[in-house]
Amino acid sequence: IDLGVEAGYAVRSAAPEPGFVAGLDVGFGLGDAWALRLDAAYAFHPDTLHRVRGAAELLYVIDILQVIPYAGLGVGALVSIPGADARADLELHAVLGLDVLVDRSVVLGIALRPLLVPTWLEADPFHLAVTARAGLLFDR
Repeated sequence: IDLGVEAGYAVRSAAPEPGFVAGLDVGFGLGDAWALRLDAAYAFHPDTLHRVRGAAELLYVIDILQVIPYAGLGVGALVSIPGADARADLELHAVLGLDVLVDRSVVLGIALRPLLVPTWLEADPFHLAVTARAGLLFDR
């Protein structure tokens, strides 16, 4: 079991300036090389757009002593709140990350998540989150 927090930049294809994203996640090992991660995040963009995302990710993890690269695919819901209106959409994403074991139970890392919102292909379909991550390992 892995519990983590992350924070960083959120970029949208339709916005000239990046926003801020923060999130929480919990991961479960599915064997030696696979993991399931449940992720929840909040993003704020300068044009007063708020976004909340909940997702599940299937990760392929290469556990090499202290350096842990991983890659995977995820699917989730993206709730957009522009002003008083709210809208929920399906989002698909990839994740590429690198964690480093600080000790047997603490990891620090970075993650890159390009997201696609298929229902917004004409307006704002592409998003990118680049985050720094800190996590606690409870079972390794």
